[in-house]
Amino acid sequence: SSFDLFLDTVCNTFGGILFIAILIAIQIRQVETPPAPESCSPEMLAQMRQKADEAAAEIESAAVLLEMLRKTLPEPASEEDKNLVKTYTELTEAKNNAVTKKSGLTCEYIAKAQQNAEAERDLKNTEERLRQLEAQEKQLLASLQQLQSSKAKQEQSVASIQETVNDLQNTTSQKEQNVDDRNDPDKNTRQEVLYLPKLHDAGNKQQFGLMMYNNRLYVVLNRSDFIYSGNEVGIPISHKGIPITDTDDAKRHIKALWNHSSPSTHFITIIVYANSVDAFHIVRDCIIADGYKYELIPAPDDKKFYFGGSGGSAEVQ
Repeated sequence: SSFDLFLDTVCNTFGGILFIAILIAIQIRQVETPPAPESCSPEMLAQMRQKADEAAAEIESAAVLLEMLRKTLPEPASEEDKNLVKTYTELTEAKNNAVTKKSGLTCEYIAKAQQNAEAERDLKNTEERLRQLEAQEKQLLASLQQLQSSKAKQEQSVASIQETVNDLQNTTSQKEQNVDDRNDPDKNTRQEVLYLPKLHDAGNKQQFGLMMYNNRLYVVLNRSDFIYSGNEVGIPISHKGIPITDTDDAKRHIKALWNHSSPSTHFITIIVYANSVDAFHIVRDCIIADGYKYELIPAPDDKKFYFGGSGGSAEVQ
């Protein structure tokens, strides 16, 4: 009977040890491996931390239960039983240490995963801010290019205006010089640069009178274009006549003035004031192109003409 009691004690001891070992193994297997940091959301990290805490609590409860069971078991009688119990105890402690270390590593892993998630959010925010800054930079560069283009156009306009001002100053200086020459007692008339053409006899052709004043062309017969005084002195009206410009449209209007006449029956008498000398070549080219001969009468700006008479012989080009 004592041997049966010994066998019963040994079986109960190793049975309890095996039961506890199976319980600890089941609890260890219940600890889930955390997912990769790339797939961890804040909610998943919180769930993993909660499960890790629960697993640690269960391990602690199992250790307490194991200690209680160990105290209730009888002490092993033989050296072999003592060695088995010692070996089991060492293995249990090693497993507990491994589980504890694994729990600590899991907590550290979760903390690093949270840091990585925060770092990824910061990186995304930084990239988004960088894209916004790049878009703003492009807008600023476009605005700067527009400003530079506007500045270049303004500089061109200023240069053109300055050139016009210089031309006006030169013209004014020339006119003042001409006035001084006219008032000089040693000089009877103002000198205008206007080269006369080679002359020919116009024969019995009738004359067709034109006048150039302030770069506008007038027909002498159009009395509505002139202001007449009591002694029939004609003064051109500033807004009448045809503007003389070097354009096809202006040349068509100029040629239309003598459409009712013919080069075989008429020649053109053209009075050119000093203020229109520069535009004379435009009218002259139109006259020559239509086959007319012309009589050129240069005049200073203060010259007045008495209109009257008709036709006759004249020296023409």
